[in-house]
Amino acid sequence: MSLSEQILAGLAEGYRKIRNTVRFALGNLADFDPARDQVPLAELEPIDRWALARLAAWDERVKAAYEDYEFHAAYHATTQFTAVELSALYFDILKDRLYTAKRTGKPRRSAQTVLWIVAQDLMRLLAPVLSFTASEAWGFLPGRPADSVFLAGLPSRERPADADALEERYGKLFEVRAAVQGKLEEARRVKLIGAGLEALVTVRAEGEQRRLLESAAAELPFLFIVSRVKLADGPFSVEVARAPGEKCERCWVYDELGTDPRHPTLCPKCVRALS
Repeated sequence: MSLSEQILAGLAEGYRKIRNTVRFALGNLADFDPARDQVPLAELEPIDRWALARLAAWDERVKAAYEDYEFHAAYHATTQFTAVELSALYFDILKDRLYTAKRTGKPRRSAQTVLWIVAQDLMRLLAPVLSFTASEAWGFLPGRPADSVFLAGLPSRERPADADALEERYGKLFEVRAAVQGKLEEARRVKLIGAGLEALVTVRAEGEQRRLLESAAAELPFLFIVSRVKLADGPFSVEVARAPGEKCERCWVYDELGTDPRHPTLCPKCVRALS
């Protein structure tokens, strides 16, 4: 077996990403009681069902790797899932809903339901190889199904019925997101914007792509993490401008403030969340 400082540093970084993924999930479950707050699978937000589809795929890959004693395959599948699909993508999109949506509202509870399932599956499947971390983290999981992670068994996670359609839909939306992120980075370099929430993004598209974006219009600002998204006809392109309005002190989105005299520094979305 090869061993070097570089290999150990890479493993330490991989472990840190896995641990931070579990910590993020647990850190957003402080007010979540699964017996009271869990949202049924069929009623989850579409992107939350997409995350469960990816979780089910990861579950199967890791269990297959264990069966074949291919522990390196389980490790690589886990770092890809936790660092790329969860931390850099899904968790990034979730933050606005977790931090600024109505605390007991269904959209936030939908996100927490998936975080609870993800944390549980990560700990149960990684317990054979990250025993101390899994055991420690398990003690912070609300509504845990067993006193010890080592008594919980390996999970058996079924894919949502619409998993294939969700993966196709979000795969295409994430391609647009990648293009938007590239343009946002260019806008930051020329000092047009600072944070992404200072941006108004115009996406031009036609045909099937335009229809897809129209069907996801309400989601796009959250997927792109910008204040506003406009759709226009034409060959695919992305344009970035400064978002109109003022910065909401609660969610940092740029919008018209003061629509409710009780909350003069908040946007309409935050006013609804606090109502």
